[in-house]
Amino acid sequence: MRAFLVSMSIVLGACQYPPSGDDEIGSGGTDTGTGTGTTGAPECTIDADCPNPAAPICDDGVCVACVSDLECDEPYPDCIEGWCAKPCENEQSDPLEPNDDPSNATVLSGDDDWPDLWLCPGDEDWFEITFSSPHFVSIVTNNDSLDGNLDMFLLDANSNEVDSSTSGFYGSSVPRAVEAIHMKTAMPVTGNAVYRVRLTMPDGVGGLPYRLQFQAFPEG
Repeated sequence: MRAFLVSMSIVLGACQYPPSGDDEIGSGGTDTGTGTGTTGAPECTIDADCPNPAAPICDDGVCVACVSDLECDEPYPDCIEGWCAKPCENEQSDPLEPNDDPSNATVLSGDDDWPDLWLCPGDEDWFEITFSSPHFVSIVTNNDSLDGNLDMFLLDANSNEVDSSTSGFYGSSVPRAVEAIHMKTAMPVTGNAVYRVRLTMPDGVGGLPYRLQFQAFPEG
């Protein structure tokens, strides 16, 4: 068992997400009658019983945070702020970088599927769409909910927010976190209508790989 002070600091840091076990009376625990809670089967016996990277280590029957890279395995080999996380160095494999601001936005054509894109803390990914007539637009991202939180914003040419998708699946048990925007664009007053898609990572400590799919169909 780890030293008392290390265990206490890690357990406190990991408490932002509920444990996978069920502590309610009548679900395997025993009511002591003293008001101090319940007792029952341990939350884990080995690290494999702790799938959440926020508390990936089994310590004395409890899933707790990591303290060194040695405790983390693939695909989350880096211990960052108590999490086992994917390294941000993998962002170098993103085929669309650099697209971190509007001036470097990646132009989307109308039938795009990019399965190997990356975000990291403090990073943004930008995309640009141009239409000469009204179109039905579908923009969808998906990522592992344990890697981080991805938010999506659709902006017009004046940087006004037109739509957004910010579901906040981070740390949840859903297998994939999905953000989606489906809409019809407006008729341009003059020339072309320009829209930009801004992707951010408001939560997460390591690399966040994601897939972006974009489709556009002219009205009528």
